Amino acid sequence: MQLTLEQITALYNFGKFQYTYGNYSGAADYLYHFRVLSTDTDLNTSAHWGKLASDILTGKWDVALEELNTLREALDARAGAAPITSSAAGATPSHVEPPLGTLHSRTWLVHWSLFVYFNHPSGRTLLLETFLSPAYLNTIQSAAPWVLRYLAVAAVLSRRSQATGAAAPTPVSSRVRHAIREVVKVVQLEEYQYSDPVTKFLRELYVEFDFEAAQRQLQLAERVVGNDFFLSEIREEFLDNARYLISEAYCRIHQRIDIAYVSFARSIRYRERELTLSFPPKATSLPASTLPQMKARNGSSTSSATLGWPPTPRLTLKRQFFLTPFHIDPFRADSSSTECH
Repeated sequence: MQLTLEQITALYNFGKFQYTYGNYSGAADYLYHFRVLSTDTDLNTSAHWGKLASDILTGKWDVALEELNTLREALDARAGAAPITSSAAGATPSHVEPPLGTLHSRTWLVHWSLFVYFNHPSGRTLLLETFLSPAYLNTIQSAAPWVLRYLAVAAVLSRRSQATGAAAPTPVSSRVRHAIREVVKVVQLEEYQYSDPVTKFLRELYVEFDFEAAQRQLQLAERVVGNDFFLSEIREEFLDNARYLISEAYCRIHQRIDIAYVSFARSIRYRERELTLSFPPKATSLPASTLPQMKARNGSSTSSATLGWPPTPRLTLKRQFFLTPFHIDPFRADSSSTECH
């Protein structure tokens, strides 16, 4: 039996009907089979959107991520297929989307993708990979500058995992490794039309190097992130990573470091426990001239420890620092410089 065009179109309409009354799983199945059979480019694109929405609403994040990538490739193909002289010739093919239509489609994709990226385990890394690409970065700057909040949060969350050498579910590209740098540049450029405590935190920390102002913005960002639909569940993770960035930036530009200040910056609570700093026998990537001297204080105690060069294999400071939720690492320049226990 040979299917007719009307029967194939009826499959699309029935999938759309399933979606309208809430059978999202059934709608996804019908729209998928319609795409397999149909050669209509416009209806196929519409079916892509319908299936992506159905996968999001059913919470199938692996399937939704796959559909999101497929839809993005389809939109990019339609945008890239447009000949430069098509508008001048007055004959634009049906499968070619005009520049304004491409901008609108990518803007919708950016917003819908937030549901996937902040629910999938590898979503934040994939968000950086997608949003920092030239096409989608231009889309954000032109039509959706408020998405910079989510780009900034993803960059903050990615930085500490890279510095600590945490295993990533997906390979990390150079674009993701330098995400903080790229995001800070965009935040500076777009400050005239959008800013919030999250973007201001990055600006104060990496542009002004004002650590007190960065901590004030972080306090405001805690409220913003906690009230955000996509970010509320990762509020504590964001705060931990942001405090890590503050201490990392502070230790990179100072030759003498006060543990009391670093402890305050990272909200470390004092309890009865020893602080142990371990140094690997191999040389650190920091030059000897920039090796910080750590001054440890605890209340009225006047004892201190100064680190020489080369470092001793192990230095134990008999202090009452209990490190929560993570450990001080003032000398880390890359993932192999130091380890703190």
